[in-house]
Amino acid sequence: MALAQEEAAAKSRRAVADLKAAGLSGADIAAVLDLSPQRLSQLAERTPEDDHKRAESVLSWARERAKPRSTVKVAQPGCFRVSKPSRTAGAKRSNQLAAAKARRAAKS
Repeated sequence: MALAQEEAAAKSRRAVADLKAAGLSGADIAAVLDLSPQRLSQLAERTPEDDHKRAESVLSWARERAKPRSTVKVAQPGCFRVSKPSRTAGAKRSNQLAAAKARRAAKS
């Protein structure tokens, strides 16, 4: 769907540029293409390079969001432990204390 929108916007930009080159005013172009003056201004100002930059930023945002939020560790064959990254230093410290307590319990 995004590809279809990009193609439609590119065609609209080309139409706006062609009509401007033909000498039509902004109001006339907006009326011919059934666009608001604000949308006409947006189409006239944007370039394919702007679209490319925006697409890159959207892709980098999507890649960042797709990073795994938790990891699965195999403690022993058949035994899995899921750990999530801690958000605060306090959570990290409590995890360390719990691990130390578990080691002490395992020794006794």
